[in-house]
Amino acid sequence: MRSTQTLVSVAVMLVLVGTLGVAAQEMELRTVQGKVVDEENRAVSSAIVYLRDVQTDSVRTYITDSSGHYR
Repeated sequence: MRSTQTLVSVAVMLVLVGTLGVAAQEMELRTVQGKVVDEENRAVSSAIVYLRDVQTDSVRTYITDSSGHYR
């Protein structure tokens, strides 16, 4: 009886590890960075940048630093 429980536990763990591996591949992280400038090519600090994920339609908001950069 104990060996059957151990075998089932190991099988469940293997399935979970495989599932996590697939999920990690699908959730690849990406970095978006840029710089906000005005018409005279000067950096804009404290600008609000909206980034929309076209697949999920979610929106992330960032504020530029003193040199106009966001990441």
